[in-house]
Amino acid sequence: MFGSRDSFCKSEKVHRLLNNQLGDIDKENKEILRNKLQQETAPYMFLKRIYQQGKQVSQIIAYIWRWADDENPKNKQEQEVANELTKYFESPTENNQDPGGRLKKLLGAHPDDSSKEGNLLHRVFFEKPSIDNEGYIFPIFSKFELGEDGSGLGYSINVDITSYQGSLSDTSINHPYIFVHTIPYPARPQLSKATVTLDELEDWVEDRTQGKYYADNPYIPTTTS
Repeated sequence: MFGSRDSFCKSEKVHRLLNNQLGDIDKENKEILRNKLQQETAPYMFLKRIYQQGKQVSQIIAYIWRWADDENPKNKQEQEVANELTKYFESPTENNQDPGGRLKKLLGAHPDDSSKEGNLLHRVFFEKPSIDNEGYIFPIFSKFELGEDGSGLGYSINVDITSYQGSLSDTSINHPYIFVHTIPYPARPQLSKATVTLDELEDWVEDRTQGKYYADNPYIPTTTS
């Protein structure tokens, strides 16, 4: 199965090992090793992008769970944003047309553009100026990945309301050029220390730890496996 944690860890080790070796050799051989580094770590960079995308989608879901039911008047704006975001996951397809088309608008938006979706992403990721978004990907998915560049390649975006664990599945004989990217969007469990708390949700939304792609709490949906 594509996107496994084990595959990512192995690729990361190769990347780190070869990168460390660059400092120990002469200039003539450094270019040879650098080319090898690029070849050997292509899977690492591919998986790293998938995992970063997964983290950001997971943080959007955590934002929804944190604020959608908050009735404190001081948090009215957060609640409104969360309720708007909910629509993209509960009804990812508009007018029985492009499957996942509504959700694709959100995943393909940029926080700096003037679109409704861009404004929503800005509220999730850029509301607090103190948070550094270095390494974050915007748009979260490119036009190529969303199948909007005319190539016939990319992802089919699905939402699974029964699972906390998403997946990236191989192409099939029926769709030989399309990977299936499944995003989990289950009902939020009852808030408690035994499941998930509001503080844990908020902490995950604000987490910018480099190399950390999964929430510590297994009840917070993970979008790649």
